[in-house]
Amino acid sequence: MKFFDKIYYRAAGTPFTTIAQSGLAGAGFILLVGAIADKTKNGMEPDAKSEMGDGSQYTESVKCSPEIVVKNFTAANYATILAAFVNTHVDVLFMDSAQPALCSVAWNTVLYPAIDVSGEAQIKLAGEKKTGVGATALPFGFTAIT
Repeated sequence: MKFFDKIYYRAAGTPFTTIAQSGLAGAGFILLVGAIADKTKNGMEPDAKSEMGDGSQYTESVKCSPEIVVKNFTAANYATILAAFVNTHVDVLFMDSAQPALCSVAWNTVLYPAIDVSGEAQIKLAGEKKTGVGATALPFGFTAIT
């Protein structure tokens, strides 16, 4: 099981499958400010399906729906997050610092930062990226960190 305690983001760029941890900054990745809550998720799932006539379903498109919850942030951190994510296509790398060898990445997606102050103040970054199953660039992938 992975606990994504480090989230990096950059302006959307070319997907890659391997990168050195020391090369993240050089590739444009910035560590997300604030503390990351354990509610973070990333993955890919079917979006649109159609019946095949034999009892099975054909998946026509897939979607990546990343969610990140940030807590222990300042007003300046919130302003940074707004500037970085609102209406901006980004690549988001999810890392477990105890197991960094394999990270998941949401490629070329737009996340909206919603703030919740009903209890402990937190920012929820969420969005989704949809693509047809025949697309060569899927919205979700894994990256090996060396």
